[in-house]
Amino acid sequence: MEKKAKDSKIDKARDNSPNQNKTIPIVEESLSFDKVREETAEVIISKSIQEFEESLDIPLKKDEININRVKVGKVVEQYPTVREIDGKTIILIVREELVVTKRLILEEQIQVTKSTKEEVERITETLRKDVVNIDKKKF
Repeated sequence: MEKKAKDSKIDKARDNSPNQNKTIPIVEESLSFDKVREETAEVIISKSIQEFEESLDIPLKKDEININRVKVGKVVEQYPTVREIDGKTIILIVREELVVTKRLILEEQIQVTKSTKEEVERITETLRKDVVNIDKKKF
């Protein structure tokens, strides 16, 4: 409707002849519009779960430990420390051992001297003796 009214004003302004002094209105057309929301379709949305298998290669690291026991049997004066040589951690195991020693200690010296002394002692004793008598007779 609005467009028709504007068109008629423009047409009237063009009909005027150029020899007359008239005021000519300057007209500009414009558009206007209205929005109307209209349902054109209905959408139903549903959700479902699908199960499927998928394989995936995952690089995993696993540390392996090798233990090597080495008998040493060496006497040490102090506790040794843990050390690392060529990527090997060396842990030294120490045990205490009670050491009992047996020693000879010279306590004293005894000196013995032998001497011979002669003494005279008088003793009296009765002694016996067998005596054989032989008598010879002549005939």
